[in-house]
Parts: sequence; C-alpha cells; structure tokens
Amino acid sequence: YLLPSGEQCQNICEYSTVSLPYVRQKKDGSLLLTKRTVDLFRAEKEAAQLAQQLRQQTKKLALQRNKKQQHQVSFDIRAFFRFLFAPNF
Repeated sequence: YLLPSGEQCQNICEYSTVSLPYVRQKKDGSLLLTKRTVDLFRAEKEAAQLAQQLRQQTKKLALQRNKKQQHQVSFDIRAFFRFLFAPNF
C-alpha cells in the first residue's frame, strides 16, 4: 500500500495460506478426508495488485495526454504565426 506521501508502507502482518479439511466421497461410497489449501487474502492481494497496475496505467496515459497537448499548443502557435505573416493577395 502507498501512503499519501507516495512512500510504500511496511507490512504489519504476514498473510499465509491455511489448510482446511475437505471430505469427499469416492465412487465406492467410502469417504476420503483430505485437505485443501486456501489463501484467505487472495482477493485482497489481487485487488491491491490491480489498483497498482491501474495507477501506473493512469500515470502513463496522463503523460501521453500532456505530451500531446504540448505538441498541439506548439503547432497552434506556429500556425498562428504563419497565418499572421502570410502574404495577402
């Protein structure tokens, strides 16, 4: 996570996976006790990763938009001066 200052904050906890018991029935009718590994914070981690990707993409698009606007302004100024100093017939 990022702080308002843009710095990355330290993780104050460690996310780990847990193993949950899982019972399934075999074809012969007997029950089989196994375990299933579950990451309880998977959705949270994916959301944080997606948010970071979107922030990076937004910055990239903003830079491209800014560069395009700067180019348009310089083009408009050149066009204005060409019009201003064009010979009138």
